[in-house]
Amino acid sequence: MSISNQHKVIIVGSGEVSTNHIRGYHKSGFAQIIAICDKNRILAEQASRKWRIPHYYTDLSEALKTEEMPDVVDICTPTSTHKAIALTALEHGCHVLVEKPFTTTLKDAEEILALAKRKGRKACVAHTHKMNGLVTMGKKMVEDGAIGEIRNMYLTCLEPKETPMIADPNHWVHKAPGGRWEETMPHYCYLPYTFVGPLHLESVLKKKLPGGYPWLSADEVVVNLSSDKHIVTLHFSANFSRTDHSIYLYGTEGMMRIALGDQTIELHKRRNPVMKRIFGVAALDSSDTLIRSLTRHASVFFKVRFNRRYSNHDLLIKAFLDSLDGGSDVVSDEEALYVVRMTEEISNRI
Repeated sequence: MSISNQHKVIIVGSGEVSTNHIRGYHKSGFAQIIAICDKNRILAEQASRKWRIPHYYTDLSEALKTEEMPDVVDICTPTSTHKAIALTALEHGCHVLVEKPFTTTLKDAEEILALAKRKGRKACVAHTHKMNGLVTMGKKMVEDGAIGEIRNMYLTCLEPKETPMIADPNHWVHKAPGGRWEETMPHYCYLPYTFVGPLHLESVLKKKLPGGYPWLSADEVVVNLSSDKHIVTLHFSANFSRTDHSIYLYGTEGMMRIALGDQTIELHKRRNPVMKRIFGVAALDSSDTLIRSLTRHASVFFKVRFNRRYSNHDLLIKAFLDSLDGGSDVVSDEEALYVVRMTEEISNRI
């Protein structure tokens, strides 16, 4: 169902991630940001001026009482604050979109979703990478049999120690049980879930290395997950020479690499490898034709690069707004609760 309303939005939090959300609402064409809230009045005022948002507040309750008929509260604050803000917004009758991680505990997530159900409102978490065109295309290729049945997955979050979120000792992520890795862990829980469904936690191996930052929870983390048919490994590192966020899928008939940073997808088939390269796919509208072309070749290596017109946040916010007008939910309650539970279990071992 297409979006028909101009949804009135209040943004809570004016940090870096709020920029992605604000741009997403602006690009959607179906939302009006009427206010922004931040405990720091100076930051709230600066964001209001920068983005031409009519009003700013230091308290969400004040904004909800003052603004006329807001229907979405978008939460871009540290994870520990999500529950209280979401419950306040839902009690006022607003839908909520919450930046990941959704909550710090499974109990908090269950409380938010239960209240949303009682109020007849939507509570959605920003699982943005599942909206990535490469992930969407890769999933379709797997469903069409491009690599046979998935048996193993290997996901990487490899970063230099100079990465700002790692190097800044005052960043809020270091106060969480799993530190920097807890902040990004939801991505690495819902991406395997997207391809192979729910998994069980088998083990967490962590290492603090000489010369590492004392505030970093671990310099190297390897997580092993499994189901009856699959083994999935997650690798987090603060010691890599460059950033590498990739998904490797190993199947009975080949393998696929989805490079989220480089925005490329590679398909390797098992027999008689030859190489063919395809570049410059500008939009996903014509991807079905490309997928059929890729999957019917039995012995090729393809590499496809996408030129992105919309960010993951842009696509997720558009889909979220669509869900408010009767469209499908972007993230199911089952997925949201699974990811919080897995993130909590893993982070408590880091």
